[in-house]
Amino acid sequence: MKRFAGIGALVMSFGLVTLEVRQLFAGPFLNIGEFTHAEWYAYSAAWILFAALLLVIGICTKGKVIRWASLSVMMVAVIKVFLLDSGHLEGFWRVASYFGLGVSLLALAYVYQRYVFAQISDVDSTQQVESRTKTSEDSQASD
Repeated sequence: MKRFAGIGALVMSFGLVTLEVRQLFAGPFLNIGEFTHAEWYAYSAAWILFAALLLVIGICTKGKVIRWASLSVMMVAVIKVFLLDSGHLEGFWRVASYFGLGVSLLALAYVYQRYVFAQISDVDSTQQVESRTKTSEDSQASD
């Protein structure tokens, strides 16, 4: 039950980030006004920042669910940029958009490699050393 509450909180946080961007562009009345291209791009940027924040929180708390949520939000933002945002851009702005997306994905990959996968390999190494120590102790006890 606790896991479902956490997932629900993450989904509502994603909704809050999205509504905050809408309020930034539409003011206090969220259902009035047109969606501009700048607003669509702001959603992508906000979602990427939200995914980065979730990743940092997941690394600090060693929360696997939060790291998976970070990856999910990042994938939603990447798909949105490729399928929706880039269709409205031309020339320099399209290149800049892909460049920014590439930089954010490289940074994400670096953080995963440096912190997440390093923690997993440290745990695996520790477990292997403990199992070897236990095996050698058991073989010495039987002699």
